[in-house]
Amino acid sequence: MQKISLPIEETGFFWLPDEHDTRVPGILKISESGKVTLETTIQSHTASLSVFDDPRFSANLVPFKRILGMTESGPVTLENCSTIGSSWNRRSTLTKKIIQGDIAFMGEEYGKDREITFSAFDFFIEGLDEWLGIPVGTTKHELQGNRSTSIIYSPPKPIIVPLPEEGMKLSLSFSFSTSLGFNYKETKITQSAFATLESEELRPLDDFLEVINKLHRFLCFATERKVPMTPITGYSWEVTQKTGQHEKEIPIRIFYEGMSTFNDNLKVVYHDMLFTYKDVRDQLDTIINRWLTNYKEFEQAFNLYFTFREGTGTYVEWQFLSLMLGIETLHRMSSQETAIPQDEFDNLKDNLLEVVPEPYKQHMKNKLKHDYELTLRQRMKKMVKPFQHLYNEEKPQKKGKKPPWREFVGNSVDKRNELVHVDNETKIDYPELLALSSKLDALFQLHLLKLCGVDESAINDLAKKRVLARKIKDSPDNYQPPSFMDG
Repeated sequence: MQKISLPIEETGFFWLPDEHDTRVPGILKISESGKVTLETTIQSHTASLSVFDDPRFSANLVPFKRILGMTESGPVTLENCSTIGSSWNRRSTLTKKIIQGDIAFMGEEYGKDREITFSAFDFFIEGLDEWLGIPVGTTKHELQGNRSTSIIYSPPKPIIVPLPEEGMKLSLSFSFSTSLGFNYKETKITQSAFATLESEELRPLDDFLEVINKLHRFLCFATERKVPMTPITGYSWEVTQKTGQHEKEIPIRIFYEGMSTFNDNLKVVYHDMLFTYKDVRDQLDTIINRWLTNYKEFEQAFNLYFTFREGTGTYVEWQFLSLMLGIETLHRMSSQETAIPQDEFDNLKDNLLEVVPEPYKQHMKNKLKHDYELTLRQRMKKMVKPFQHLYNEEKPQKKGKKPPWREFVGNSVDKRNELVHVDNETKIDYPELLALSSKLDALFQLHLLKLCGVDESAINDLAKKRVLARKIKDSPDNYQPPSFMDG
C-alpha cells in the first residue's frame, strides 16, 4: 500500500525496552514496499550482550513485542518483531540475526508499556493533484523599475471535509517548494496537494489506517488508477519538542508492508478518470462520508470490487467471475427481496418433503434450502434496471430483438455458468469476456456512485463521457486476440 521512492538503510544501536543499557549494533532496512527488517551482529565469545544473544531466541519466528533503537536519523520503535533468520560463523564467532517488524515508528522511542496513539496524520497519494485540478495558487508580481521583480505566492485554501461518524476531519491542503541551486534561465514554484486526517481525541494507529486506506481506495476509484500512497506521518500532542517559546509536535514517519504498492505505472490523466473533484465539488462532503459509511456496511462487496481492480495480470476469467460475484454480493447485502416470501416457502417445502421417499429426503432438503432466494439472473436484472437506459442503444431496435441491456444480462449470466460449470469442450471467447467485464465494471461503478449519494443527473452526465461511456458501450470488436489465441 505504501510506495517509498528509495529503500531506507540506517545503522544504529538497538535494545529491548527493559534492557536500555544493553545495546547491540544493527542495520535497519525498509524496502520500497515498506517491509521492515533489522540485522544485528554480535561477537559470540563475549558475554551475553543482551536478550538478542540468548540461546532461547536463536530459533526462527520467536516474537519480540517491541524493539527500540537510535539510528542516524533519530530514535525508532519497531513493533511486533520476530526473528526470521539466524547464522553463526565458527571461525569469526560472529552471530547474525535477521528480525522482521510489522511497523517502524521513526521519530520517537516508546517505552515498554507505553500506548502508541496519535491525533493527526499527513499522507500523500499520487494523482491527488491531477484529481483536484486546482492550479498553482495566486501569485502577485511586483516590478521594481527595469532591474528587479518580486513574486508573492499564496497557496489555495484547504478543502475541509468533516467526518462526523469517524470523529475526524479531512483536510486537502497544499504545500509548495522553490527551486534550489543555480539555474541560469529560470526559477519556479512547485505546488503539491496532500491530505491531513485529524482526530478530536488521541487514537491508536489502526483507527487512522482504517479511514486512510478507504480514502486511498476512493481516489483509486475516482482516478481509475492504482495510485500508490507514500509513507504516512503521524503527530501527537503528547510527543513534542520545544522550539523557541513554543511546543511543536514531532513528526513520526511510519512504515509498514501493505498488500500491494498499488502502482500500475500509468499516469493519472483527466480523460481517463471516472470523475474529478470539479465533477463532484458541491457534493464532496456527502460523497466522502457516504463512501466511508457504505464501505463499512458493504465491505465484502467493496473488497471484491477492489480485488478485481487490483488484479492486473490475473486471468481474464478470474476478473470476470470476481465482478459477477461482487455485483451479486452487493445486491444480496443491499436488498432483502426474495422470489417467494420465506414463511410461504417453508410451508411449501414441508409439504413437498412429506411425499418424498425417506432415502431422498435429506438430499431434497439440501436442494430446496435456498430456493426462495432470487436467482443470479433475477439479481442481475435488478442491478441493471436503474441504469438500463444507459445500456440501451439510441437507435430503434428491430422488432422481436431483445433490448441491449437484456442481452448484456443474459450473456453475463450464461458466460458465468459456462465458466463455473466448465468442461473439456468449453471454448472461451476472450474478446466477448473482456467486453462483458468492461460493462460489469461500469455497472459496479454506477452503483458505487449511487451509494455515495451522487445525484441521478450527475451520474447520467458521467456515464456519457470519458471512461465510463467507453466501458458501457464496449464491444468484442474492440479487441484483437494475441497470436497464441489464433485458430
